[in-house]
Amino acid sequence: MSKHAADRLTTASGLRAIADAVSTALGDDHPAIAPPIVESVVYQAAAELAGRSHPPADFPSLLRRRAHARLLAMQGTLTPIQAADAPLSPRLGRF
Repeated sequence: MSKHAADRLTTASGLRAIADAVSTALGDDHPAIAPPIVESVVYQAAAELAGRSHPPADFPSLLRRRAHARLLAMQGTLTPIQAADAPLSPRLGRF
C-alpha cells in the first residue's frame, strides 16, 4: 500500500473522501433510493468501520459491501455479508 493510500485511511478527511466516493457509486447503483438516504447509510456504515482503532487497508471495499447490503435490505433483498472464502463453522456453516 502506498504512503498516500495509508494516509487516507488514518485521517478524517481521507475517510470522508472514501465515504463520499462510495456514496456516489452506490447512488448510481440504487437510483430508486433518494441520494440523502444513500449518503446517510454510507456514513453510518463508515462510522462503524472507522470506529476501530486502525481502519483496515480494505476499508473502501468493506464500506461499499456493508452499505450496499443495507441499501438492498431497504429494498427488500436480504443478503448475508460474508466473504466467499470465509471459514466454515461446524455448527453454523459460514460465519
